Amino acid sequence: MKKKTIGIILVATLIIAAVVGWCLWRQHELAKPRAIPMPPPTSASSQTAPSDSPHPQAERQARIDMALKVEHAMRDWGVDANLPASSYAYKTAGDTLAMLRAPRLTGNPIRELTALDIEDTWGPDARSVPCELGMNGDCMVSPTMGQWWANEAWAYGSRWVEEPTVQYLEDGSVSVVGDVRAVLLQDEDSYNDGDWYALTPAWRTYPVKDTLTFNDEGKVESVHHDEPDLWWIDPYLQQWSEAMPAQIGGGDRQVIPVKGQPRMNLTHLAAGRWLRGVKDMGSMDNVDWTLWDAEKMGVCLASCGGQQQGFTESPDGREH
Repeated sequence: MKKKTIGIILVATLIIAAVVGWCLWRQHELAKPRAIPMPPPTSASSQTAPSDSPHPQAERQARIDMALKVEHAMRDWGVDANLPASSYAYKTAGDTLAMLRAPRLTGNPIRELTALDIEDTWGPDARSVPCELGMNGDCMVSPTMGQWWANEAWAYGSRWVEEPTVQYLEDGSVSVVGDVRAVLLQDEDSYNDGDWYALTPAWRTYPVKDTLTFNDEGKVESVHHDEPDLWWIDPYLQQWSEAMPAQIGGGDRQVIPVKGQPRMNLTHLAAGRWLRGVKDMGSMDNVDWTLWDAEKMGVCLASCGGQQQGFTESPDGREH
């Protein structure tokens, strides 16, 4: 009887141990990390913007594209200010001037592209400075800003230096940031060495940081400028003035050697201002003379055939 009781107790103990062991194993298994299967993607989850967004991806891209198109139309005009001075050098004066001549600006492409409220005093078709000043004779010669500036300057214009950075903002507007380079050439240069004459256009680069807003039809309805917006880098949305030569003249000047005397036949009006001309090599610190290269110009600097020929001296004492 005693042995039977001991057997029953032993069996019960083994059963209890088995149950406890199984519970511990089960808890261990449940504690292991498990991969949770994800539902397959749907067309809605692949959209950058949610389907109920007021500006879905297609509209965002359309606004970005339109902002870029408007900014290029605003600021790419006249002579290509990105062309290097070397592209005009060592040619006849006539050939170089033909390459540099800016066409007279007319019309306003921004009207068709945007919903902007464009003032009558903005752009090339506005009444010219002499007309505004009551200078009747000069007003008859140059009734519009475009005509007036074509008489005042030979080369002028601007270009985006590189493609600007365009960003869609969450309020539906678009930010456009970059640099715009402008160029100006007038007829006050007088330095020459024999048949070679110096043309010295002025170049200057300006930062641009604009924010464009849109109406419900996707057209630009306003342009806000966080940097000074001068008329020669935004000719259609600003009022023109005579300030360009004084402002851009402090930029980069680079000499372009041309063969023969340049003749522009510009008609400067009393209301105009002029880009300071280069009279000699040493008078202006911001003029780059790198292209005034005697070898490329065919000017003899030392002995030619045993004799010194074509020897001249510039105002700064350099021999050519």
